[in-house]
Amino acid sequence: MPNLTWTDTKVSLPDDDQTVLIVMDDGEVWTGYIDSDQWRYVSGDLIGSRVTHWTHLPEPPEGVTQ
Repeated sequence: MPNLTWTDTKVSLPDDDQTVLIVMDDGEVWTGYIDSDQWRYVSGDLIGSRVTHWTHLPEPPEGVTQ
């Protein structure tokens, strides 16, 4: 598994509508994005928990096209 660099949401946020991995205050990890000032799951549903950290999605394996 690649080594991921997590960013504290108090320090920096991803670009709007960019899908990223997120960590909630309960320790769960999900994919989501920020829409203006509201975090959402990739389904578009609002996230009720506080998002504490985020990181870019890893690159796909070699030989797999995006």
